[in-house]
Amino acid sequence: MFIIDKNTDMHLNKVNLVTVEGPQVGQRLDNFLMRFFRSVPRAHIYRLIRKGQVRVDKKRCKPEYKLSEGEIVRVPPVRVSVSVVPDLSVKLREQLLKSVLHETNDCIVLNKPSGLAVHLGTGVNIGLIEGLRQVKSEWVNAELAHRLDRETSGCIIISKNNQYLRFIQDKFREHALRKEYLAVVHGDWSDDCVTVQAPLLKDKETAGQAIVRVKKDGKFAKTQFHLEKSFGYASLIKAFPKTGRTHQIRVHCQHLGHAIVGDRKYTPIDCDHRFSKVSRLFLHSRAITFPTTLQGDSKRIIAPIDRSFSDFLELLRQI
Repeated sequence: MFIIDKNTDMHLNKVNLVTVEGPQVGQRLDNFLMRFFRSVPRAHIYRLIRKGQVRVDKKRCKPEYKLSEGEIVRVPPVRVSVSVVPDLSVKLREQLLKSVLHETNDCIVLNKPSGLAVHLGTGVNIGLIEGLRQVKSEWVNAELAHRLDRETSGCIIISKNNQYLRFIQDKFREHALRKEYLAVVHGDWSDDCVTVQAPLLKDKETAGQAIVRVKKDGKFAKTQFHLEKSFGYASLIKAFPKTGRTHQIRVHCQHLGHAIVGDRKYTPIDCDHRFSKVSRLFLHSRAITFPTTLQGDSKRIIAPIDRSFSDFLELLRQI
């Protein structure tokens, strides 16, 4: 059962044939469908495409297929509940407004709080993007340019129009953006600088939860790490992902024997348990360098760490 956006005008109980036109030209098939079914989990959209229920000019296509003008997209019936995305709470509205780091006519950069999902899904009836569309009228067409795990805090780019969305997603594919993360990991990270090239493969996915492992037949993934400070039993590091695989930093840290503190999914059972009761994942998207407009030069946007992260670092210094 899925929750649908109150603003959708699609008839979800029958087949819809939609002609590609205007700003939809050049858009990826998965993103095209997400704009009609904004509140349907993306994993369900991928299943519909994979099973051939979605067709473009009567042909099967992959999620990354770019649409051309005049093509006819078959959108199949989707079972949904009659409930809608709830109204934005005052607390979440204030939180989102306070988290804005930078805004142009084309994008918004937010300092996403840890614990806030980027979109709704299983157990989440409103996420960052659904909430953001309700904050201001000029943000009603906001779309995620990329994603952060629910537990990860920091810089996230939101597109305000389709043209910029295609532009910035091309930049991501070209690895033309520079992303910088901070993380606190278990153990004494002894190397000042280390580069990991370990292929990653999604091993399984249950209830929207992906498990990623280092496997020879996985996709190429590369991360550069720099040591900021070692506390002996824990270390503060910087991570610079050169590719954008799911859970890349988390799995590469685990692969090196230094799981991120607070990572319930990738911390080995026999790991040091002195941090077993921490309340968050200590991974923060510290900065991102990218073109914030279609015409503009790249800018470096920095997201300050929050109180829980800074307090934890202070605790490590005192122990």
